[in-house]
Amino acid sequence: MNLGIGLGVTNFLRVPAVPLDPDAAIAALFSSGEEGAWYDPSDSTTVFQDSTGTTAAGVGDPVGLILDKSKGLTLGPELVTNGTFDTDLTGWSTGPGLVSSLINGAAAISRGPGTLVATDAFRQNIAVTANKTYKITFTASNADAARNFTDTSPALSSASVGQGSFTYIVKALSSTISLNFWPNPNETVHIDNVSVRELPGNHATQTTSAARPVLQQSGDLYYLDFDGVDDKLETASVVTIPTSPDLTASIAFRQNTVPTTHHTILSFGGFVSNGAILQTSSPGSPYRYRLARNGSTFSDSPTDNVAGTDYIWTFENSSSGASVRRNQVTKITSATVTDIASHYWTVGSRTDSTQYCDAHVYAIVGVNRTLTSSETLGLESYLANKSGVTL
Repeated sequence: MNLGIGLGVTNFLRVPAVPLDPDAAIAALFSSGEEGAWYDPSDSTTVFQDSTGTTAAGVGDPVGLILDKSKGLTLGPELVTNGTFDTDLTGWSTGPGLVSSLINGAAAISRGPGTLVATDAFRQNIAVTANKTYKITFTASNADAARNFTDTSPALSSASVGQGSFTYIVKALSSTISLNFWPNPNETVHIDNVSVRELPGNHATQTTSAARPVLQQSGDLYYLDFDGVDDKLETASVVTIPTSPDLTASIAFRQNTVPTTHHTILSFGGFVSNGAILQTSSPGSPYRYRLARNGSTFSDSPTDNVAGTDYIWTFENSSSGASVRRNQVTKITSATVTDIASHYWTVGSRTDSTQYCDAHVYAIVGVNRTLTSSETLGLESYLANKSGVTL
């Protein structure tokens, strides 16, 4: 049968399907509010050169912060009172040695010639939740601004930041973040659009400049290059994970060299007493990977891995036991790993800062529940796309 317009029935049925959004498939793993982490170096909105997220990272740059996409990177409600100064300075206090006024919808802060104590600044104390991550932004004009944000990690002590728009991503160390602003002597700085909003997620950071992996690109693939000397990224304690041992975590990576010592690519907990790590086996040959858990180790087949080859490893843990899959084939099984819920996640080394890994990391996804078979296959297919691995 011919429809008369050059389209037979067979051709008509060959309408290309709309490809599924791979990010949507991963986001669905967290749709019930599960904790975990999703690190995607190919997403330029999530990688920063510094640990406070002030400077975006491009190819060839060190990475001091990678944001966890598992919560959608959706900011929480505004916590600053009157940060836009539309009609007045309500909600802010002005310390000794400063004079504040409203000029053109901004807080104009003037300072005389005397010495100023940072805590005597133009200030507002913000109620927050300890150990959660917050995004702080503001603009400064007319003169250079100085700022001091207390009780944050990384610490943001007194510093001159100049003029412009500024962003900081920090973890709260207590229930209050204090925002403090002031100008240089005999100047007036205009502060506006001050904002503090929660950025949910288990974001991974490195505060030491020399210990940051480097963002690299090969064709259309992006990865973090860990040097095997001191590079690592680490979360804060992954909070609010239930006491259940359920966890599924998958990583796409390449071990660059055969190590002369143990190398750890991914760590859940310190492993001093409990927790789990994925690491290379004993130095040299045979070259293999092992699951180290709760003081015991379980290895995959000898000589079964090749340095310089990309792999996808999936760690599954539940009350019925633990296992590690490599490229969708189970390689290691063990008893259940305990106490992984209350520890740090570390990429590129053990949590106790040993066994650094010389590796390329393309992406990591971990979620605190047991996945269905189809979810696991979808997760591994996503990582295959990110790394070029053929499954």
